[in-house]
Amino acid sequence: MTQFSPRTVWRAGFILGLVNFAVWSFSGANASEETCRKTVGDKQAERLAWECLQVEPSIHAPCNADARCSDIVGSIKFGCSILNEPHQSNLTEREKRLMRPPKFCAKYLAGP
Repeated sequence: MTQFSPRTVWRAGFILGLVNFAVWSFSGANASEETCRKTVGDKQAERLAWECLQVEPSIHAPCNADARCSDIVGSIKFGCSILNEPHQSNLTEREKRLMRPPKFCAKYLAGP
C-alpha cells in the first residue's frame, strides 16, 4: 500500500478543485440563468426589484435586477401572500392598515 504525504494529498485536491471549477464555469451550465436585467431590460427589472423590496420579509431576498426574474417574481408573490393573510385580532387598526399589501400585489395574487 502506497502512502502519500499530506502535501501530495493537498496538491491533488487543489488540482481536482481547479479542474472542477473550470469544467463548471466553461460548460455553460449556468447559461440558462440570465439576469432579469438581460431578460426584460433595465427599467422593468428595476421595477420588479423595487416591488420585491417593498414586500419581501427575508434578509437575503433576490430583490435586485441582476437576479433571475423568476426568483424576483417568486419573492414578490410570497411577500404579497403573507401580507394578504388575515391579520391577528390583537393588532391595532393602525397596524392592520400598515400590514395591507401594496396595490401592485393585486396582479401577483390574482392568477397562477
